Amino acid sequence: MHDFSMFLLMNWLPLGMAMIAFLSVGFLLAKFVQGRSPKRLFRALEENFNLVSKWSALGTSQHDLLKKLHMRWQADRDEWEARIFEGETELAARQLRINKLTAELENPGESAPATVILDRPGERKVKWLEARLRNKEREIANHEVVAAQASNIHQQLRALLNWKNQEAIVLHSGGGSLRKISSDGNEPPEPLETVLASSEWRDQERGGKIKRAGLEAIRTELRAKDEETNQLTRQLEEANEGLEHSAASLEAQKTAVRESEKKLEKNESEIISKAATIDFLQSEVARLKESTEGLDSLQGSKAELKVELNDAHHELHVSRQELVSLRSQFDGTQRDLSIAVGQMEELEAIIEDRNAEVDDLSSEVRQQRNGIQKLKGQLAEKEGELDAASGEIKTLSELASKKDSSLISKVRRINNLERSLRERYEEINSVRMGYDEELKTARYHAARAGQLAAELDRRASAFDQISVRAVISEEELEKADHRAKELSAKLSKSKESIVQLEDDNERLSKEKREQIQSIEDSEALIGKLEEDARRKEKQNEGLKIDLDQSRKEIDSQRQRSEEKFSGLAEENGKEVTRLEKDISDLTLRVRKLTVGLEAAEGHCESLENTSAELKETLKTNDGKILILTSNLEDKKTEIENLKSSLANLENELCASEAGLKKSREKAESTQRELEVRLEATIAESAIVTGAKEEKVRRQFAEIEALKNKLLNQKNDLENYEKIRKQGLEEVEKFRISLAERGDAIHELRSEISNILLQRSSRDYEISHLKEKLREVEARHSAPDKTAGRQSVKTSSGEGIQGPEQRIQAPTSTEDRKLGNVSLEENDPPTEAKTNREAFVQEVSEAANNSEVSEEREAIDRNSVFFDELSADLDEKSLAKIDKFAKTLRGSSQLVTVAVIGFAGAEGTVDYNESLSARRADMVRERLLERGVPQALISVKISGHDIRSIDWRARRVDFLQIAQPVAETLN
Repeated sequence: MHDFSMFLLMNWLPLGMAMIAFLSVGFLLAKFVQGRSPKRLFRALEENFNLVSKWSALGTSQHDLLKKLHMRWQADRDEWEARIFEGETELAARQLRINKLTAELENPGESAPATVILDRPGERKVKWLEARLRNKEREIANHEVVAAQASNIHQQLRALLNWKNQEAIVLHSGGGSLRKISSDGNEPPEPLETVLASSEWRDQERGGKIKRAGLEAIRTELRAKDEETNQLTRQLEEANEGLEHSAASLEAQKTAVRESEKKLEKNESEIISKAATIDFLQSEVARLKESTEGLDSLQGSKAELKVELNDAHHELHVSRQELVSLRSQFDGTQRDLSIAVGQMEELEAIIEDRNAEVDDLSSEVRQQRNGIQKLKGQLAEKEGELDAASGEIKTLSELASKKDSSLISKVRRINNLERSLRERYEEINSVRMGYDEELKTARYHAARAGQLAAELDRRASAFDQISVRAVISEEELEKADHRAKELSAKLSKSKESIVQLEDDNERLSKEKREQIQSIEDSEALIGKLEEDARRKEKQNEGLKIDLDQSRKEIDSQRQRSEEKFSGLAEENGKEVTRLEKDISDLTLRVRKLTVGLEAAEGHCESLENTSAELKETLKTNDGKILILTSNLEDKKTEIENLKSSLANLENELCASEAGLKKSREKAESTQRELEVRLEATIAESAIVTGAKEEKVRRQFAEIEALKNKLLNQKNDLENYEKIRKQGLEEVEKFRISLAERGDAIHELRSEISNILLQRSSRDYEISHLKEKLREVEARHSAPDKTAGRQSVKTSSGEGIQGPEQRIQAPTSTEDRKLGNVSLEENDPPTEAKTNREAFVQEVSEAANNSEVSEEREAIDRNSVFFDELSADLDEKSLAKIDKFAKTLRGSSQLVTVAVIGFAGAEGTVDYNESLSARRADMVRERLLERGVPQALISVKISGHDIRSIDWRARRVDFLQIAQPVAETLN
C-alpha cells in the first residue's frame, strides 16, 4: 500500500497528462458520434467538464488520503523502529556481557565467572576507573602527537638557522674580515647586525646601486624569516610548556593508575575470598530460587499490566477522539438543521403562495359558475323569443293559405327567407349544442374543481403533517446518514489500516524470527558458558581444601556482606515503595478509565434515546417500511458479510498477536533466566545468616501480599476488558442499526422527493385548469358577439321581407325532417353567410390576440429572458430588474420576492437544473446589489419548463408576494 501511494505521489504529472489525453479522446468521440451540432457539442463538453471535476475531486481526496496514509505509516514505522532499536540495544548489552563472561572463562588462572560478579557500587567504580584509564591513554596519545609536532618544529628551526648562516657566508665571501662557518654548524655564527653593517659599508664604498637594491630585498626577506623564527620559537616555548604540563599530568595519571591497580588487586582478592562463600551458600540458593520464581512472575505480571494500561490509555485516546468527532458531527447537524429549517420556511411560503393561487382559482370557478347561470337565463329568453316567433309564423301561415294566389311572385323571396331561417335554426341548434357541451364541460370542471379543492385541502393537510414529520425525520436521517457515512469511512480506513497492519505484522514476524534466531544463538552461547562454568566448578571443588584455610577471613567479609545486605534491603524497601506508588497510579488510571466508560455509557444512552425517537418516527411510516424491508434484508446480508470479513480479519490479527506474544514470551523467558542467574549470584553473595533469612522471609511475605494485590488488579482488569468488549459489541450493534436506518432514511428521502414531484404535478394541473378556464371564457365571449351580430342581420332581413314569405318556413328541425325539402340542396352559400363567418373569425382572432397579448404583457412584466445555453443578463433585463427593485424599495407594504428559474430543452435534466439555478442566482445577485434585503428573497429551481417550448421557457420569474396574505393563510 505504501509503495502504491508513493507511486501515485511520484507519478502525479503523468497521471494528469493521461487524464487530459482521456478527456481529449472523449471529446473527439463525442464530436464524432453526436455530430457537429453546437448543442450536442456543448452537452459533450459539459459532460466532459463534469467528468473533469469529478476526477479532480477524486484526485484531491486520493491525494489527501495518501498523505494521511503516509503519515500514519511513517508514525508506525518510527514506533516499530524505536522498539527494534531498544531490542537491539538490549541484545547488544547481553552480547557484551556474554563476551566478557567468555573472556573471563578463557583465562586459565582465574576462578569461575560467578566470582567475577561485583556489587553495583563496585561495578560502577570499575567502570569509572576503566573510563579514566581510557581518557588517560587518549591524553598520552595526544601528548605523543604534540611531542612529534614539537620535534618537527625544532628540526625546521635548525634548518632555518643553517640556511641563514649559509646566506651570510655567501654574502660575505668577498671580504676577509668575517669568519667562515663550518658546514657542521657547531661553531656559532656572527651576529646578523654586524654582518649587515659591514655589507652596507662595503656597498657604500663600492657605490653599486644594483647591489643596494639586492641587499634591501635580502633585508626584507631576512626580516620576514626573523619574524617566522620568532613565531616558531614562541610555538616551541608553548609546546614545551604543554609538554611539561602533560608530563606532570601523566605522572599524576600514572600514580592514579597505580592506585587503581592496587584497588583492583584488592577487589580481586575480595572476589577470590567471596568465591569461598559460594559453596557454603549454594544450598540456601536452591531454597531461595523458589522465591525468586515468584518475583519473576510478579515482574511478568507487572509488564503485562503495563501493556494493558498502555492499551487502556490508547482506547481512552480513541474514545476521546470519537467524542470530539461526535461533537463536531452534532455541530454540523445543528448547522444542517438550521439550513433545513430555512428551506422548510421557504417551502411553506411557496405552499402558502400555492394555496393563495388555489383560492384565486376557486373564486374564478365561482365566477364561471355565475357566468354559466347567466348564459342559461339568456338561453331561456331566446327560447321564449323563438316560441313567439313560431306563433307569429303560424298566424302568417293561416293568412298565407288564404292568399296563395298572390304569393306566387314572391317565391324567391320566401326561399331566401327560408335560407336565412334555416341558417338561423342551424346556428341556434349549434349554439344549443355548444351550450350543452359547455354546460357539460362546466359541470365537469365544477365537479372537478370541487374534487380538486377537496383533494388540495386533503393533500395540504397531509402535506403539512408530512412536512412536520419530514422535518423531524430529515434531521434525524441526516444525522444518521452523516454518522453512517463516517462509520463507512472509518470501516474503509480500518480495512486499509488492517491491510497495512498485516504487512507490518509480516515484516515484524520476519524481524522477530531473526531476533529469535539471534536469541537462540545467544542461548547456545549461554549453554556453552554454562558447560564452562560447570567445568570451572569441578576445578573449584579441588580448591575447596584451600578455602578451608580462608574461613577466618570470611568472618571479616561477613560483616561487610551484612552491610551490603542491609543496603540491598534498603533498596528492596525502596522498590516496594515504588511498586506501591505504581499500584496507586494504576488504581487512579483504572478509576479514570471507569469515569471515561461511564461517560461513554451516558453517550451510548443518549444515542439509544435518539434511536428510540427514530424508532417512534419510523413506526408512523410502517406501511412504507414494509416496502423497504426487502432492501433492508439485502443490506443486512451485506453487513453480515462485512461482519464475517471483519471477524476473519480479527482472527488473523489475534493469530498475529498470539505469535508476537509467543516471541515476546520467549524473549522474556530468556531475559528472566539471565536475570535469575544474576540475582542468584547477588543473593548468594548477600545472604549470610539465619537472622537475615527471617528478614528475607518477611520480605517474601510482603511480596506475596503484593502478588495478591496484583492478582486482584488483574481480575479487575479482566472485568474491565469484559465490560469493554460488551461496549464494543453494543457499538457494533448500534452501527448496524445506524446502517439500516440510513437505508430507511434514503427511502424516506426518495418518498419526500416523490411528494415534491406530486406537488409540482399539482401545480401543473392548476396552471392547466387556469388555461382551460381562460379558453371557456373566450368561448363564452365569442358566441355572445356572434349572437348580437346575427340578431342585427335577422332583424334587418325581417324588415325587408314580408309576412307572406315566412309562411313556408319550417318551424323546427322536426318539421324540416318531416318535409321532404332539402334546404342545403336548394340554397347555395350567400354573401351574408360568408360575411358572418368572417366576422366570427375576426372576433375569435381578436379575443385570442388580446389573451396572448395580456399573457405576454404579464410575462414581460414579471420575467427576464435569456439566450440559449446562457445565464447572462442583457441591458433590457437589468433595467427591468432595477425597476422592480425600485418599486420594492418604494412600497410601504411588507412583501417577499420569489425568484423562480426555468430552462428550455437545452440539455440533460441535471444540466437544465444547474442552468436554471445559475439564472436565478444572477437575478438574485442583481436584486441584492440594488438594495433588496436577502431575507426577503427566496429562490426556487424548476428546471425544464414543459408547458412552454419556445423562448419563453428560458426565463426567470420574480413574483411579489404580500406578507399579510401569507399570515392569513397560515
